[in-house]
Amino acid sequence: MDLAPQQQNVLEQIPFRFLEKSLDLIACPSKIDIAEGAARSSKSASIVFKLGIKIATSNYNQFFISGSTSGVARRNVVDNKNGFLDMFRGNARNGTNPKYGNHLIFTDHLGREKIIYIFGFKDRARWQTILGSTLGAGMIDEINVADPSFVKEVYRSLISVDDFWLGGTLNPDNPDKEIYEELINRCRPLKKWAHDIPDEIIADLKTSPKETIIPDAIYWHFNFKDNPIMTPDKIDFFRRLYPPGSFYFNSRILGIRGVAEGVIFGKYLDESFFAPTVEVIVDARKKKMSNVDRKMYENEYIRYTIGIDLGNNEIKRGTVLTFTGIKRGFKGIDPIDVYEAESTEANELVLEICKKIIEWYKQIRNRGLFAGVWIDGYGAIELLVPTIRKQIIAMGFPQITVDLCIKFGDEGGRESRMMLLLLLINQHKIEFNTTKGCRELYKNLRKLVYGEDGLPLDENKIENDYYDSFCYSFTPFTIRLNDEITGKVA
Repeated sequence: MDLAPQQQNVLEQIPFRFLEKSLDLIACPSKIDIAEGAARSSKSASIVFKLGIKIATSNYNQFFISGSTSGVARRNVVDNKNGFLDMFRGNARNGTNPKYGNHLIFTDHLGREKIIYIFGFKDRARWQTILGSTLGAGMIDEINVADPSFVKEVYRSLISVDDFWLGGTLNPDNPDKEIYEELINRCRPLKKWAHDIPDEIIADLKTSPKETIIPDAIYWHFNFKDNPIMTPDKIDFFRRLYPPGSFYFNSRILGIRGVAEGVIFGKYLDESFFAPTVEVIVDARKKKMSNVDRKMYENEYIRYTIGIDLGNNEIKRGTVLTFTGIKRGFKGIDPIDVYEAESTEANELVLEICKKIIEWYKQIRNRGLFAGVWIDGYGAIELLVPTIRKQIIAMGFPQITVDLCIKFGDEGGRESRMMLLLLLINQHKIEFNTTKGCRELYKNLRKLVYGEDGLPLDENKIENDYYDSFCYSFTPFTIRLNDEITGKVA
């Protein structure tokens, strides 16, 4: 399928190489393109580039990019390497007009400025406002988790446009979800690429009666060989991260649909993850301490951090603090200690949290390595974070940073946190201390199971509080840890 001259000109300027399937998607004269398949398979990059081309050639001036939240849309589509701003450098820039909220400005080859709204489909008030306008084109990242009513509203905002375009990306999910019946299975693949679609998905596509097929709606299935940077070594590395037959192996590696079930971390965690007790000489005294304690004492960690998940302690005790050490070279993370708060009254809870933070802080020999306290959860923004910050200062420790974990670019990033923790555990890059708190963290991580969305099922149980607290303790270092343990594959 040949590219138009303008498409070819733009394509030659981006620092990214597309393979044949991606080029066919970009050039296809479709109204709707749905790209499903394995992780790291170029499906998002292909859809993002086609969106830019559609914006550049459209006579309309309003467009959109949507994800589960605006932060996820930014991370997955806009700001990442080979994302929208990277691909269309010189044409696209961040908008500054507060009237439009989170948005980009795109300048086409005729000098026309166009608005690209960025929003989360979970923010109903925001998308209802935007989708009340006529839009020329847009894309939905992770369309499988979008509310069907949102997708229907997107149709309404596009339908009056003669040359509208809609792109959607997804990793394979539960085939019983409404979005498959309502949209995805009603698209049809090009004959040229039908051979590349797993048999299970071909069977699902055939379940849609012929009269329900959407005209000019194309289904694309992507796998590792469609991404030019996925070498055989990288593919082999990626395949080894998940056990064959698991939901994540089927969805992210094979690109086939299924239902998430079973424990997430429990199948990998065993007693070998606990630090052995060793004998060391400390200040001329012989003392037994765990290997994690020894590393802490000898400053083998390059960063220390505390993550706090704030539970609503007036209803249930769910506030958990995790004290974590980041290994030299960002090669892993060790839980040093974990604490479950007991207070139920707000002021008492704040005081209990602050005392524990200071207790752990005082244990660090080189306190310049302490990165900060990162908090999220019930009441964090409105009340407890500023209150905890003031209390820490009042207790004489103004040097301790206390802030919201969400500010580190992980808004809505439940999947990225789970994936990183799976990587760390799978490669045995976590060593639990032998404290009572670390034993509780280990026990609760082993309880976590997949929800219908393929992410940890969150029923507001204590195991979720332990998991979130631990994740918040290393979220600020997500990129460095991910690059180190994957060899910059991800």
